[in-house]
Amino acid sequence: MPARYGVTAAQWPDYRALTGDQSDNIAGIRGVGPKTAVRLLAGSATLDQVPAASLKSTWSDQWAQALRWREMIRLDRKVDLPDNILTGVPSAELPRAAQLLESLDLW
Repeated sequence: MPARYGVTAAQWPDYRALTGDQSDNIAGIRGVGPKTAVRLLAGSATLDQVPAASLKSTWSDQWAQALRWREMIRLDRKVDLPDNILTGVPSAELPRAAQLLESLDLW
């Protein structure tokens, strides 16, 4: 378990669905902060495994929305890739970051 957030990487979408994420415009469950989210997700639990008895009535009203937020946060791994994506030919060498910044007049 990461010391910084108290949840595993697999629990991250559940944690963010509970606490919210301003950068992704996810409001989160009102009244659930980081400590409460960690408590609800203790033991590697997911939103689907949180007992209804441990939820306040106001949280229960928002639970369906939290499940939708979790799906929005999860990385979509169902991407069609072309069959010829691996060519076996190395790509051209990338320019150094400093050269790129200078050529774009950013440094």
